Amino acid sequence: MNRLRELRKQKKLTIIELAEKIRVTKVAIINWEHGTREIKGSYAKKLAEYFNVSIPYLLGYDTDNTLTDLIAKINKWAISNGLDKGNPKIEWMKITEEVGEIRDVFLKPHDFDDKELALKDAIGDSIVTLVVLCLQLGYDFEECLKIAYNNIKDRKGKMIDGNFVKEVKKR
Repeated sequence: MNRLRELRKQKKLTIIELAEKIRVTKVAIINWEHGTREIKGSYAKKLAEYFNVSIPYLLGYDTDNTLTDLIAKINKWAISNGLDKGNPKIEWMKITEEVGEIRDVFLKPHDFDDKELALKDAIGDSIVTLVVLCLQLGYDFEECLKIAYNNIKDRKGKMIDGNFVKEVKKR
């Protein structure tokens, strides 16, 4: 089932208001929300753009994977604030600052009222700055992640004193 009704309600829109915004009839919205008609083509694109979600999310296909949607939202936010034209070297400094916040939570946990929330926020902020850096460099964040995963997926090693030590391949 698609998420149109849920998204419309989140924005506190009536069926008529949404129909006017995307220039369709209220009957079309009703049919889409009730699942009696499929949201197709340009209408799916218009709705996804309006609600700032991916088409698969709108149509209910990617219920477990919202990474793509979050990256798109981060990129949209970054572009709307001019960060896409920022200096990647400066963004790198922001990344190290955010990673430093992760370090601070581990090294000075008593400085935080809610250590778990502070750690999650610092990890999230670090990822946001990496997404922005990819945007500035014209890289696709998910592609970078896939490249990194492909480099580690078959990696062998063992844990030594709580640290993973990769196996050195013999030549």
